Amino acid sequence: MAYCNKCSCSLVGHICPNCKTDYNTYMPGTPNLKHPSEVEALIIHRIENNLFERPVGL
Repeated sequence: MAYCNKCSCSLVGHICPNCKTDYNTYMPGTPNLKHPSEVEALIIHRIENNLFERPVGL
């Protein structure tokens, strides 16, 4: 679940229903936010294929 970093409300379609912050245009030049299911799929893929960065010293 994604939350607004200004008021902590749950986002609906990358927009905060409380303070109306639009996270699609909030940070110009950065990639659009990904849907939580897409993030989950990417994490699982990286774990299964050992494609994640390990912290220094481990």
